[in-house]
Amino acid sequence: IRIIGAYAGDTGDVVIDGVDDVECAKTMLEKMEYFRDRRDDIRQLLLYEPRGRPTMFVNVVLKPCQNAHKGLVIMGSQTYPHMSGSNVICVVTVLIQKEIIQVETNPQPVVLDTPAGLVRTLAHIDNGKCVSVSFENVPAFSFGSWKIGFRDELVTVDIAYGGVIFAMVPAKDVGAILDDSHTRELLQIGAGIKKAIEKAISRKHIPEPVHPDADKCIRGIGAVMIYDENRTQGPYTTKCITASILPPGRIDRSPAGTGTSALMASLAQKGKLGENFENQCYLGTTFKGFLTPGKKDIPVGGYNAIHTTISGRAFLTGERTAYVDRYDPNPHGFKVGDIW
Repeated sequence: IRIIGAYAGDTGDVVIDGVDDVECAKTMLEKMEYFRDRRDDIRQLLLYEPRGRPTMFVNVVLKPCQNAHKGLVIMGSQTYPHMSGSNVICVVTVLIQKEIIQVETNPQPVVLDTPAGLVRTLAHIDNGKCVSVSFENVPAFSFGSWKIGFRDELVTVDIAYGGVIFAMVPAKDVGAILDDSHTRELLQIGAGIKKAIEKAISRKHIPEPVHPDADKCIRGIGAVMIYDENRTQGPYTTKCITASILPPGRIDRSPAGTGTSALMASLAQKGKLGENFENQCYLGTTFKGFLTPGKKDIPVGGYNAIHTTISGRAFLTGERTAYVDRYDPNPHGFKVGDIW
């Protein structure tokens, strides 16, 4: 299996050869489900030790099922995300840098077919290098805000969708400090918020968030975002410092493209979204977002959805070939409980 290493905060390596396509599938969602249900050994091989680690992703480039340049299935250490902004940025950067897609104009359009739908991107080129990727994300919308019990207090949690369903809470409301020396506490807060939301759902105190158009596969809280809003740059710019806690309990190394769209949808519903939006992961990586020009809000079920465009940069880290020695006692890799 031929792999190009890349990262945009999170590691998002890209498989460009060596994995058979799913010819019987009619959609990218069906391809994702096929890998999940029948070929999960590929994910294990690439993401378990000794080849992988819990904090990385692997992106498998396949034939598209719709009118797109390439199809994409994203594999995580625990799950198969339907969509991921940082991984889209990694994939497009690899496709351009390795000349899998030829640059004919600048910016170069690249359309990816994902389980969440078509993702339209633009690769921005400077001196022959892809220096940033912007993409029009899937429509993002807010489910609303609810009060939940957390550490003997009532905390307001916003829930929104931007490719993944995020629960979002201001750092000041939960006593969170967004810096690396408080990472373990952030993980504890994120796990506690998710547990409290799931408890409130089970007791029917709040409704379960379910995507109206994909109720079988996009439901429940996918990630928790803790954010610190900063509007000091003026009325037209909103900047947030964020930490996103992902399954099974780790910090997103990127600002989260899907989380950026979800947070924008939540802020827009409250009338607090500026014309330009900057989402900076507390580790330092930054994504920028803005409302997609010429696109009006649309209804998704009973929700008002906005069109967001996210921009970020990925860097290539190398190339490698993964294979299995026929005498290897762990052909699909292994997990050890100290970090898994």
